[in-house]
Amino acid sequence: MASMSVCRYIPNLLSTLRLLLVPYIFFCPVAWRFPLLFAASLTDFFDGYLARRWNVQSRFGTMVDPLGDKGLAIAFAYLFWSEGLFSLPQLVIFFSREVALLLFAGYLFFQGQWQQWTIQSFWSGKIATALQALIVGFLCLGHVAPAVVYGLLLLSGIAAMPELLYRARTQARARGSSV
Repeated sequence: MASMSVCRYIPNLLSTLRLLLVPYIFFCPVAWRFPLLFAASLTDFFDGYLARRWNVQSRFGTMVDPLGDKGLAIAFAYLFWSEGLFSLPQLVIFFSREVALLLFAGYLFFQGQWQQWTIQSFWSGKIATALQALIVGFLCLGHVAPAVVYGLLLLSGIAAMPELLYRARTQARARGSSV
């Protein structure tokens, strides 16, 4: 095994690699879309797994990891929408979790809690990311994702807000303040 000084950079390197794949989505051959999605999904799994396993979580990683996720989601969604493979309702559902995140960010800002918020992953967000990848995978392979997948994605997007509010209250209590 590599020394821990080298290991601490691997999760951030994987997250950065995923972020760097985003522009390539627009230029790669159609046949490469699914392998690109698969590689990005592997980096998404392993960056978090290794950071936790080796206890090398970093502020940089907590920012670049979701940027890579969002960048890929936006790029694939735009690509498929421009090709007529996404309807407007499907696009709205695809980004339901991101809408919840934006509303939550506004809530934190207006509550004066923005600076105190610690960025962290959450379960409904992980589920939404997996469902987004599943939908993109279906489209990359030339299939339409079943309606139930969109329904589950919408539910995870809706579930994001109460989960985030709960975490905000938990963080505030830990700091001794109120939200």
